[in-house]
Amino acid sequence: MVNYDKTQKNLNDIFNIPIPTGTIVNHISKFTQKAEPVLNEIPQKLQGESVLHFDETGVNVDAGKH
Repeated sequence: MVNYDKTQKNLNDIFNIPIPTGTIVNHISKFTQKAEPVLNEIPQKLQGESVLHFDETGVNVDAGKH
């Protein structure tokens, strides 16, 4: 996961999008609110299934596997 400051720097350096960190925080907050109903619905839908597949592939974070 990339922190807000790194996200702001990457957007500016890579895409030449000068965006304040606070704007990124606000967008993430709005997205979280809009996504909440769907994110709450997913576990309910999964509980009704007879077979589930989970990918346990890890990801490297700070030189450690998570």
